[in-house]
Amino acid sequence: MIEYQTFQQQAHELVARAEHERLVREAKEARRLRRRPVAARFQRRPVRQTEC
Repeated sequence: MIEYQTFQQQAHELVARAEHERLVREAKEARRLRRRPVAARFQRRPVRQTEC
């Protein structure tokens, strides 16, 4: 019974780690994709402010 519990715990930890790595990977991809529009947005703002 103890061996079964440790196996279940190890399986759960592996699933949790895989889920965490997937979330980190998705966050990095989202950040990389989001970086360009944000940079463009920040570059446009001062131009609008000087026009006003």
